Amino acid sequence: MFPVPEEGHSPEPAILRLPPERQSVARARARLLELAEQWECPEELVDDARIVLSELMTNGVLHARTDLEVLVSVIRGGGLRLEVHDLSPLPVLPPPQHAEASPGLLYEPGAGEESLEHSSPAATGRGLSIVKALSASWGWHPDAAGGKVVWAELGPASLGGPHRERAHGELEFSGVRPVRLVAVPIRLLKGSEDHFDDLFRELQMARSELAPTADMVRSNVARIREPVRRAIWEATKRGDRLLDLDLLADANLPEIFDATDHLLVGAAKAARQGLLLTEPPPSDVVAWRRWLREELERQIAGRPPRPCPFPVVPEREQDTGPERKKLDLARQSALAELRALLTSAAEPGPDLVGTALRRVVGFIGARRGVICLLGDDNETVVFTSSVGFTPAVMDYWRSYPLSADLPASEAIRTGRPLFFRTFAELDERYPIFLATPAESDPALACVPLSGNGPIALGCLVIGFGQARDFSPRETAFLEKLASEIAAFFIREREAQASTEAGRRERDLRAAGEALRIAKSRDEVLAILVEATATSVVDGCAVHLVDESGGVSFIANRHRDPGRAAAVARFLRKRDQLGEVPRLVRECMRSCRPEVIQVLNDDAMALAARDDEDLEMLRTALPGAVCAVPVMVGRRAMAVLTVANNPGRFVSDADLVALQRLSGAAADALVRLGYDERSAG
Repeated sequence: MFPVPEEGHSPEPAILRLPPERQSVARARARLLELAEQWECPEELVDDARIVLSELMTNGVLHARTDLEVLVSVIRGGGLRLEVHDLSPLPVLPPPQHAEASPGLLYEPGAGEESLEHSSPAATGRGLSIVKALSASWGWHPDAAGGKVVWAELGPASLGGPHRERAHGELEFSGVRPVRLVAVPIRLLKGSEDHFDDLFRELQMARSELAPTADMVRSNVARIREPVRRAIWEATKRGDRLLDLDLLADANLPEIFDATDHLLVGAAKAARQGLLLTEPPPSDVVAWRRWLREELERQIAGRPPRPCPFPVVPEREQDTGPERKKLDLARQSALAELRALLTSAAEPGPDLVGTALRRVVGFIGARRGVICLLGDDNETVVFTSSVGFTPAVMDYWRSYPLSADLPASEAIRTGRPLFFRTFAELDERYPIFLATPAESDPALACVPLSGNGPIALGCLVIGFGQARDFSPRETAFLEKLASEIAAFFIREREAQASTEAGRRERDLRAAGEALRIAKSRDEVLAILVEATATSVVDGCAVHLVDESGGVSFIANRHRDPGRAAAVARFLRKRDQLGEVPRLVRECMRSCRPEVIQVLNDDAMALAARDDEDLEMLRTALPGAVCAVPVMVGRRAMAVLTVANNPGRFVSDADLVALQRLSGAAADALVRLGYDERSAG
């Protein structure tokens, strides 16, 4: 029996260094067979691994043409991981997306293996198709030395060979959660990844007692590191400094973080004792990793993504002395005037904000100003009121991603003001303005509009007609002005939320009354989906659990008729195939709400059986999704699934309303004679 490794008990990885020669392919295969015999690997696994390693090595010899390093290791769950490291920065050719033409019946290769020197690039494409077919997963990423690593993992999921099919069209999707990291500085991503690479490599070479933990950590974070490293490589080539990342994270990632923390603490101790050359990472990388863990755990638990709060370049020390808080009478009077304007108006709105902005520009003798606000999606910045900006500049920057490498974006993400005294300072830090429409303001101030949470509501941007310095009192005054504007937006949003809560409460009460007098199960479910789509979210569907435990799609609603039709087509197709959508199945199993705040394309691809499925999912489920059980006793008799349009998350208030509606529907079903036994 092939030994399934446990933490600290897996065989040591084997490393083989080979020149870029044809004979190296055979030598790598021979070493793999030796290791497989020592590790008692199943015959089917060895056969597939031999073919995959041949293709990876052939690709390296043909295209990298550098020395190669082969690493073979046992992974958790009973499988093998194969890695081929080379020193070429060229990317891997992707597998062809269509069947290539047959060479015809006259094609007859000579006896033995085809010469590597005469293989065509198309042969490598076919080879990677074989790797994709035989592996549970595969990929490539650049490494810290300037080359790349091409890897493949084989295990029980890949033993069926190229003809295996996804079980129920959902390949282990229950074990992953889609997550989104917004506006992450590349310097921190790269610093973290480079440190991990150095540490993993040294622990393997030194055969440290921490090596088994390092192998376990590396294997378990491979899914999330792979796209990160490729994104870093591609963004660096473009000259970007910020990234948005859509990833698939394992649901058990918090446990892996515990092991990672243990590894890093042990490595830091070993470095202090002179046992390791790899130094602990810088403090900002440590802070980034702490934030990353918290953010991934939040999103796995169903919370919406938040922008990364770290700047694109390390911060300089700022004067935080008491002088910053001492404002003279003239400035105190200006603050009072602005506060009175923003609190006494009978009709708040854009005109009032524009008037307030003109007052601010006048107070400080500036040339122009604009207020930027963060959208509800936490990813988009929108210009609102402005003074002195030309139409061309306003049109160009009217809306842009929070991850854009811009001073206003950074002030919003970090919650810290930015001040630029000259053209040179601004252009050095943000060279994007050299090639885009911009105003000719030698000095610029970007002050965040701080809200109640960790992320600012927006940013006050002020342009000055002359190069100038900003004294502590001046920066304090600008921050006070911004705080008054932020307080206005907070009050306005709270008033809007109160109005919305009142409307929703009336709708929920009306739905409750309708449910109390419903005369059949179908009427109960129809009222449930109608009230949900009308009062709480953009769209919803309901599945019923019958007496035998079978699940069937009953009805759906959406504010967009086209999207409603797409959802219905997808769910009816699943019904015909006898399959239950993963989110519905998870909700039935847990008997509690299941929330996914972001859906990326990789997650949809895992849940789709085929291209038609994937296209329907892209149309039907573009934003946050949630499933809420309709509990009768201790069993879920029905599951209410909901979806919001892009940029709108499922809020805590939404979840409370959904549970309230599902509870009222459950009470109605019990009244009609459905009990726990009839619920499945």
